[in-house]
Amino acid sequence: MRINNIKSLIERFLNDYCIEVRDDETDDYVELMMDNHKCVDYNGHLYYLPEDLSLDESDQLLEEMIINTLLYGS
Repeated sequence: MRINNIKSLIERFLNDYCIEVRDDETDDYVELMMDNHKCVDYNGHLYYLPEDLSLDESDQLLEEMIINTLLYGS
């Protein structure tokens, strides 16, 4: 698989399922989001990834790859 295909898959997943972290978020909002989201870092942008997604098999595999490689702070 070509690297551009992988990038496209990751970007699609982030756009479809995640919320980009904004600079102006309050501490309370961040704490609320972190209760049921993971935070991933892709290309210098942080995204909240919900922990309770209902995904098909291919998106589940992509989610696992994103968590294992892009988890913020790991």
